Amino acid sequence: VSPSEDYFKRTMLGLEEDTTWENVGGLRWQLVLCLAVAWLIVCLCLIKGVQSSGKVVYFTALFPYLVLVILFVRGITLDGAYDGILFYVNPTPEKLQGLWDISVWNAAATQIFYSLSPTFGGLITLASYNKFSNNCHRDAILITFANCGTSIFAGFVIFSIIGFMAKQAALPVEDVIMGGTGLAFIAYPEAVTQMPVPQLWSFLFFFMLITLGLDSQFTMTETITTAVMDQWPHLREHKGKVVTGVSVVGFLMGLTMCTNGGLFMFELINWYSASFGLLVCAITEVVLVMWVYGHQSFFKNTAEMGI
Repeated sequence: VSPSEDYFKRTMLGLEEDTTWENVGGLRWQLVLCLAVAWLIVCLCLIKGVQSSGKVVYFTALFPYLVLVILFVRGITLDGAYDGILFYVNPTPEKLQGLWDISVWNAAATQIFYSLSPTFGGLITLASYNKFSNNCHRDAILITFANCGTSIFAGFVIFSIIGFMAKQAALPVEDVIMGGTGLAFIAYPEAVTQMPVPQLWSFLFFFMLITLGLDSQFTMTETITTAVMDQWPHLREHKGKVVTGVSVVGFLMGLTMCTNGGLFMFELINWYSASFGLLVCAITEVVLVMWVYGHQSFFKNTAEMGI
């Protein structure tokens, strides 16, 4: 067990060998405090409406790109980075055979739906604040290509670091690959400790993760509060109270993931909220809009917007 894995599982999560679904343990005050701070930031940023949150999102959305560029420049200068990038872009027969595996397409759908957030309601919610004549067709194309381009570029950043880790451990790149929480909280921290000035790279990487998490949290919270106020219009005069209420409920629900076995709940929610079910929801939305509402009515609406 590496030091970073031991710290993540035992010190940070408090995950012990006897931790199971039947014995999830008590609350970790460190995790509860971090959860409270996160929801407090979200509440303060959204309490005055989209005008205040929009200014914050300019930073939380653009800062990760700056960090990715910095990490990429640093990553490609590391010993072994070429091997990692070559593994990333080289289409081996094993990879091509994986195209016939449904789990590969499931992973691809999970990546796209979780990063682009269709069917979550966030895109529709934020788009509702646009002007009536806004070119949503152009925005949809730009956002889609920007999202995919970011994912591909992030792959170069990650695999340059993984190639460096493989070189240091004298192992093949495929034996070092790790996904999910293991990549963010075990593999990457272990890699930056082997770089010069590890404190700097650790700060940049984890601060980037914080901004990405807050960005997603902003969108989800705004979606819920908008849905509540659309359902009960009289609550629009009390948006601050609605945002506060949603934040408190979100904090209380998140406490289930702040126990020693909270990682189990996190993986369970992550699997069922951002996997194949989203694809089903997306297909259902398309069917409802195109066949129930009608494609002609839809095209007429877009024409009225001047698109």
